[in-house]
Amino acid sequence: MPDKSIVSWTAMISGYTKTGCYGDALDVFRRMQMVGVKPDWISLVSVLPACAQLGALELGKWIHFYAEKYGYLRKTSVCNALMEMYAKCGSVNEAWQ
Repeated sequence: MPDKSIVSWTAMISGYTKTGCYGDALDVFRRMQMVGVKPDWISLVSVLPACAQLGALELGKWIHFYAEKYGYLRKTSVCNALMEMYAKCGSVNEAWQ
């Protein structure tokens, strides 16, 4: 695919997450940012389950900060994905916040 948009990047992340290829999902998420594509709220919702399954708490916290910075915490699905990620990573107290 010559021109990768946020939609194509997010579709790849989502596909990897849904098929249990969590490490690949995180790799694509990182690569997307390295080439200058900024994640949107749908990207965050797509990658957070991979963070949860791999116990990638530090990346999950970064995503939380990013979501707050760009106003994505107004989206219920982002908040739900963050709560699930924190809970699965053993940070129940942070999930409540």
